[in-house]
Amino acid sequence: MAVPAVERMNVDIADDHTAGGERYDYPESANGASESVSKTTRTWENGNVTGHSIDPYTHQVDPTEGFGAFDLIARHSRLGPRHIDIGGGEHDFNKSYALRQKSVTEMHVYDPFMRSPEHNKEVEEIAKGQPFDSASSISVLNVIEDPVERRKHIQQVFNSIKNYGRAQFITWPGNGSGTPDHATGNFQRNAAIVEYLDEVRSVFGRNCVEYIENEQLIICRKIVDF
Repeated sequence: MAVPAVERMNVDIADDHTAGGERYDYPESANGASESVSKTTRTWENGNVTGHSIDPYTHQVDPTEGFGAFDLIARHSRLGPRHIDIGGGEHDFNKSYALRQKSVTEMHVYDPFMRSPEHNKEVEEIAKGQPFDSASSISVLNVIEDPVERRKHIQQVFNSIKNYGRAQFITWPGNGSGTPDHATGNFQRNAAIVEYLDEVRSVFGRNCVEYIENEQLIICRKIVDF
């Protein structure tokens, strides 16, 4: 049976833009324009989640996108001093939010669809010159239909971090049916993160990957013996 398409909804927690118990002032966009966050629904093709959002299936704060994803990482892992978010969207809201963590001093966002070629090229050059301490992939694997392209994304995360660097993969399970669909105009795999575990292990190595049970989170270490 087909499951109706639904969207995740942006929400300002307690209507006061709070982050970690403190007031959060939203930054300018990556293009330098001032942006505001309203309680409106968005799909991936129309824009990324900004701030915290509500999962339409659980009706709880979504831990797989926006600020909620960085909250999830903070509960089980941590970002390095220099961090890259691959597939992080067109906004710098998450970047600003992550930089509030004491462990983070520098962060860059790479996105082949939502950022300009010039921006992405600059981030690529930074990663080549000095690989990052950590990298995140947030709700990206679940919207890549081709397994070959998913592996390329995982490999890019791997290549972007230094030896002994840390990576975090988070995916949205959608309706959890395991049946892929294109109902919103974009591909959605509708699968639990455990379904991507072997793909991540094939790049990072079986012993370097930790699956956080009951969470949509995989934590990896890059260990390369020279």
